[in-house]
Amino acid sequence: MVTGDWLINAKQSKGGSPNGYADLAFGTVTSASPLKIKISDQIELDTDFLTLGRNVTKHTVKKVTYKDKDNGADTSRTEDIEIDGSLKTGENVVMIRRDGGQSFYVLDRIAEDGDS
Repeated sequence: MVTGDWLINAKQSKGGSPNGYADLAFGTVTSASPLKIKISDQIELDTDFLTLGRNVTKHTVKKVTYKDKDNGADTSRTEDIEIDGSLKTGENVVMIRRDGGQSFYVLDRIAEDGDS
């Protein structure tokens, strides 16, 4: 038996749907505050089940250095920049399923066509 066939048979013997054993899950933000993400017709997750990654939160980037020319001499300055990556209602996200589906790490938003 080929290894791939063995793996498929092993997964099928568990029962359930293929999405049930996936490590990635996809959802849609149904509420930004309080945060709720719908992953199926029957399941909507709230903050008790979500851990947010840096890309989907408001956070500060430290030590951004700018080099300026001032009066013929190079000067540099460091600033903190706040990035607001907070999720908004209607955005689609990709999550990593943890602990047998009891918690989810929200990795990033999924860009719509034309978005970067």
